[in-house]
Amino acid sequence: MCTFYKQDRGKAERWFRKKNTRGKAEPAGMESVRPTHLAPVVTSSRLLEDMSWGFRRRFKLASGKPSAWKPVVNSRDDKLASPIWREAFAERRCIVPVSEFYEWSGPAGAKTTHRFRHPQEELLWVAGVWEPSAEFGNCYSMITTLPNREVGRVHDRMLVVLMPDEIDRYLDGGDFKDFHRPDGILEVASGVPNPLQRTQPPSQGELF
Repeated sequence: MCTFYKQDRGKAERWFRKKNTRGKAEPAGMESVRPTHLAPVVTSSRLLEDMSWGFRRRFKLASGKPSAWKPVVNSRDDKLASPIWREAFAERRCIVPVSEFYEWSGPAGAKTTHRFRHPQEELLWVAGVWEPSAEFGNCYSMITTLPNREVGRVHDRMLVVLMPDEIDRYLDGGDFKDFHRPDGILEVASGVPNPLQRTQPPSQGELF
């Protein structure tokens, strides 16, 4: 699922200042965000904080030894009750400001890049969860669900983009029985330049 997005920190700061006067303005401008990068999120306490993208986990190798730390950047909506996500979803929700996100399709070596963003170029607010880490500081993950029409043409999962009237309910621990997103909420452009300047998209970083 999504392993690369861009965000306008200044736009996020301006949105936050309307909600909370403790927000500090930063210069506007697009920044690229990849797994393990620091990026701003808004917590349920209505605090804007920089966190590292991806819950860090080690997995058991065939040799029986643990793997290196891996960032798990996406959490599936149908697995939020599993041990890795259950506590964070119940107690540590956040929303992630996203200006645009990218997906790739097609065969290796000839992949097509697809860009998704708000039709009016407003921020997308993505449902997320976070956890503290002694080694890596606070870390966040973005929730994914089954795709709507726009994303379904490219990928079998999509980010949970919250509608404006859902933001406070999500942060306050409201019940979301269905995270499926309506059609028509995203503008898609296919065949755009690959922002990673590479032929392969980054590894998925999602637990299946």
